Amino acid sequence: MTGCTASLEEQDDKTGRVRVSGYVAAGTDLGDLGDYRVEVRVQDAVVVELPIEYVGDELHFEGTFSLQNIRLWFPNGLGEQYLYAFEFILNNDGAPVCSEKERIGLRTVTLTREQDAEGESFIFTVNGRHVFAKGANWIPADSILSWIQPDDYSRLIHMARDANMNMLRVWGGGIYEDKQFYALCDELGIMVWQDFMFACAEVPDHLEWFRQLSDREVREAVRNLRYHASIVLWCGNNENNFGFDEWPMMGHKINGEYLGNRLYLQDFPMICAREDPSRPYWPSSPYGGDKANSAGYGDQHVWNVWSGWADYKSYADENGRFISEFGFESAPDAKTIDFFATKKEQNILGSVMLSHNKKVEGQERILRFINAHFGLTTDFGAFIYLSQLDQAEAIKFGVEHWRARKYRTAGTLYWQLNDSWPVFSWSSVDYFKRPKALYYYARRFYADILPIVRYEPSDKAVSVTVVNDRYEDTLVDMALEIWDTGGTKIWEKKYGGLRLLRDSVSTVDLITMDEIPAKTLSDMVMHVRVVCGDQQYDNYARFGEFREMHLMDPEVSYVREGDSLVFRCTRLAFGVHVATEDDCLLSDDFFTLVPSVVVRVKCPSDRIHVTSLYDYLDKDSGHGEAVHEVTRTEAQK
Repeated sequence: MTGCTASLEEQDDKTGRVRVSGYVAAGTDLGDLGDYRVEVRVQDAVVVELPIEYVGDELHFEGTFSLQNIRLWFPNGLGEQYLYAFEFILNNDGAPVCSEKERIGLRTVTLTREQDAEGESFIFTVNGRHVFAKGANWIPADSILSWIQPDDYSRLIHMARDANMNMLRVWGGGIYEDKQFYALCDELGIMVWQDFMFACAEVPDHLEWFRQLSDREVREAVRNLRYHASIVLWCGNNENNFGFDEWPMMGHKINGEYLGNRLYLQDFPMICAREDPSRPYWPSSPYGGDKANSAGYGDQHVWNVWSGWADYKSYADENGRFISEFGFESAPDAKTIDFFATKKEQNILGSVMLSHNKKVEGQERILRFINAHFGLTTDFGAFIYLSQLDQAEAIKFGVEHWRARKYRTAGTLYWQLNDSWPVFSWSSVDYFKRPKALYYYARRFYADILPIVRYEPSDKAVSVTVVNDRYEDTLVDMALEIWDTGGTKIWEKKYGGLRLLRDSVSTVDLITMDEIPAKTLSDMVMHVRVVCGDQQYDNYARFGEFREMHLMDPEVSYVREGDSLVFRCTRLAFGVHVATEDDCLLSDDFFTLVPSVVVRVKCPSDRIHVTSLYDYLDKDSGHGEAVHEVTRTEAQK
């Protein structure tokens, strides 16, 4: 048996109608098909028995049954990821011949596409609930596929879940992943946008043999994977239709049709509708509108920032409906660089570094944006740290802009979660699973509650908004503080008993600069804290660039309390980085401290190396290489 699947067709209160189907692979003539039945069991209980019949030259079974007290599968953060134990047993005259077992989540998924003032919406709707997609693009976990081990999938997908992600896009230039990848996404509530493996090229679909081979590939991929609840979209290709519009090397037509469109616009949607009507099909990524990369329709890839040399502040000008690719490069972890380069080879523009950045002018771009935001640097250690902090700040800026537009923009998938080799790249986790600053930033900017403060120079005001992804109204307390670089709180405002409406964005305040004491704007920082029960959500925003600030020694200190380190500061501390001698995944890193905030970090190491942005901008201070010993209280000794 093969391709056995179950999907939820509709739900009425606690009862759901479930459709099951599959194929029977027969090496020989089965004789009288009337002797064969497929018995479907759910949680070891027989729910339906179905005949098999020929559909074309294939043996197929299909039917429906009602399931009482149904438990639904939800994306991470919106509910449980319940998986039913299904078993499909082929019986011959009542005797079992073979069987197939699968763990299947039941849910409905649609793409909500409705006309509005900006064009047309592009919203994933699961079990009747709109979902803002928060996640990243996934590439193969190794350049040598046979080296990928089960632990690689487990570590990376758990990291995605722990960073509050609910979607990964399997990029069409990679592979159909191992079933363990999809099983983990099922278990952890990670929705999968699944590209078919056609990317960045014209394909000869005018040749009948190629067209048939491509259709067979897609048909088999859908049959093999369709029982995974995590897959919420089949997508025809990566950037081919974008290329037809905008790439000089593409756009050839045969018999009036772009090379590939017979597949993406004719064959693949029919195959998906026949083999798997339980989820939507989308022709390409990006796709929609008069041009494939339209802002008003479908999904959009935003690469004017970084690839087009534009600064990340330009994300504020991008109002796409679903941002399925955008990215910003940085260095990998220092230990990863030590793996492929000697200390003598660790030169920013040295040949070894350039060969480990496959983006044209990649290192130059990293330097350009470091210089724009932090000032000039030639020190290699500072280059590593500042590139990671700059990448994190860039993606944070974009995500905050798009999440504040919920659901006018309905998803952000940054490029990329992982790496396939040790390299300078757009990833948030490097090849050896070492998290960059962006990974820890993502934990915060993808949280279910996100406070956002932003200075609007044109309005001479500070806007305060809070995004609430919870499907319930939520009562919170909030405090907004403004600190100067000397560690003085110069202004604050508290908001008690705020009600955040469910699944919405609340505009909390618009504060004019007249309310704030006159100070040098570049030396002030806004810090916002939202408290909901025992959970706390922090964020901050600057009035100017880091390079304009007169940072002073933040005097970061910490003590160990059990398995955690508790951090405090005397003055503003940005990008506080906790490096451990061994590789361990911390609960937080690259965080911001103000004197009124305490940050608790789970850390098993007893000896750590702590730095902050101050150490990399002010080398003359003597703190650049400071190693801070963990302070123990008398009770802990």
